[in-house]
This record gives sequence, structure tokens and C-alpha cells, in this order.
Amino acid sequence: MTGPTFCLLPHRSVIAVSGADRVEFLQGLISNDTTKVAPGQAIWAALLTPQGRFLNDMFVADSGNDTLVLETERDRAAALAKKLSLYKLRSKVAVEDRGAALEVAVAFGEGAVKALELDGAVSFVDPRLDVLGVRVIATTGQARALLAAHGFAEAPFANYESLRLS
Repeated sequence: MTGPTFCLLPHRSVIAVSGADRVEFLQGLISNDTTKVAPGQAIWAALLTPQGRFLNDMFVADSGNDTLVLETERDRAAALAKKLSLYKLRSKVAVEDRGAALEVAVAFGEGAVKALELDGAVSFVDPRLDVLGVRVIATTGQARALLAAHGFAEAPFANYESLRLS
């Protein structure tokens, strides 16, 4: 495959955790170090039960304005947002399911790092493995236009899936 390509990931959703205590709040709940999250630098983490059983995995990225975004499975996003809200207690955070307002895409292939320069989107290199490309979170209906305007060609999800599984 030559040139940068992208595909939308409609099976992925986004939750926002905002407020002064957002980093410390998540630090006590998920399996990775939230202090490593910075603009353009995301982490991959999981929420586990106290017994260590898997509940959700997620990418955690900084979207600015005192907000961290969690990219996770769409089918589990509402339950994750509800679970996180239960743990808020006195923390100065707000947890919001933004699955309807935001969409997720992935840019991959040669030149995919150009997606890190998109204005109006949160983008980061997949922290699991660089060759898996750049994740892009944008306002619903905007990811396709943003990526196409920067020279990315849309590809079928099967192209990304074959890269991910290789």
C-alpha cells in the first residue's frame, strides 16, 4: 500500500474526562500512567475490577482545555462512562459520553504521521505499535473531510484490519 490512507472506525466511541483532577482521578483507576499523557502522546490502558478482571480497554489522549479523551469500544462506552462517574466522589472531574458528538478514524500507511498536524482534531500515534498508524478524533462528520483535505485516501476497514492483525 502506498501513500497515506485512512478509514473511519464507527465501532469506536469517545468519553471525555475534564476538570482539575482529571489526571489524578484516572491515575487511581486505570492500568497505565496518566502522567505520560501529553498533546500528541497517548497511552493505552485498561479498567480492571478489584480482582484484576478486564472491563474496558482505552486510549487516553489530551484534547486540551483540561480534558482527557478516552477512545473505547462503542458498545461499552456508556457502561464505562457510568462506571467512571460512580468513582468521582469529591474529585473535581466531569465524565461525559461524547460518542454522538465525536468520531474516530485511523490514518495508516506511508506518510500517516501527517495526520498529527490536523487542526480541529485530536490525533496521536497508536501507543501499542507505531505501524498501526495515527488515531484521529474529530467532530462527527469532520474526520473524512479533514483527512481528505490533507491528501489521505479513504480505504476499506479491511485494509486496516489486515495491518492490525499482521
